[in-house]
Amino acid sequence: MLGLPESSLGAVIAATIAGVVSLLSLIVSKEQKVSDFRQAWIDALRLELSTVITHAMSLQGLSTTEIKDSSDAWIKSHGDFIEINKAITTIRLRLNPEEPECKAILLQLSELEVTFRTFPIPNQKICDIEADIIKHSITLLKNEWVRVKKGERVYKIARLIATFIVVIGSALVFVGYARNPF
Repeated sequence: MLGLPESSLGAVIAATIAGVVSLLSLIVSKEQKVSDFRQAWIDALRLELSTVITHAMSLQGLSTTEIKDSSDAWIKSHGDFIEINKAITTIRLRLNPEEPECKAILLQLSELEVTFRTFPIPNQKICDIEADIIKHSITLLKNEWVRVKKGERVYKIARLIATFIVVIGSALVFVGYARNPF
């Protein structure tokens, strides 16, 4: 077969299988790294979203207290505004504005920014916006977690190919043994 002596045919097949296994191992490790980065992205997004909501609640609470004048309000609230702006900017850079859940979160963040331009801050509106951000974030984070858990598409394909090679290789070994037992 193929002009090779039978004794070398086994070595060629073994080398080919080893090469395929090495390639599949490389693909799997690369895809694992992608999943690690995706998990880090999930964790960072969760942290930024909680930062926005925490500081929004702080500003909401501040708006219900007695404030003497606008400079007093700014002194008490500027740290929260800085942190919210920083977190919202980071979230905008993380999210894909083409994906529906991301669009919904980005829309709520824009609405939150508009709401903070008025003083006193309307409490119920802030509560509604926070609830919507949390609702859409839960869906987005769950979908991303499922993607991490299942593995990247290339990983799934590599796993399928590896399974196919193992099954075919086992069948060939079995057929070869049945034809020519030791």
